Amino acid sequence: MCLISIAGKGVDKYSDKLLDGLRTADNTNTDGIGYSFKRNSTKKVFISKGYTDIEEVINKLKTHKLRIDDELIVH
Repeated sequence: MCLISIAGKGVDKYSDKLLDGLRTADNTNTDGIGYSFKRNSTKKVFISKGYTDIEEVINKLKTHKLRIDDELIVH
C-alpha cells in the first residue's frame, strides 16, 4: 500500500520528526519513493520520482532548501 506524507505551509521540511517518519515509512513500504513540492514564492511545482533509497531522497530534498511556506509531498 502506498504511503503519502505531506508537509504543508508552516511545517519544517527538515525536522527530525518528519525525516524519521519518512525513514519509517520507507522501512514498511519498499515500492519506491517520489516527491513533489510547490514553492510559495513562484507557485511552481517540482516533481521527482523513481528513487529506492530514502537517504538519497532526503539528501536531494535538502539541496532544494525548502522554506517553511513551501509545500511538500512525499509518496
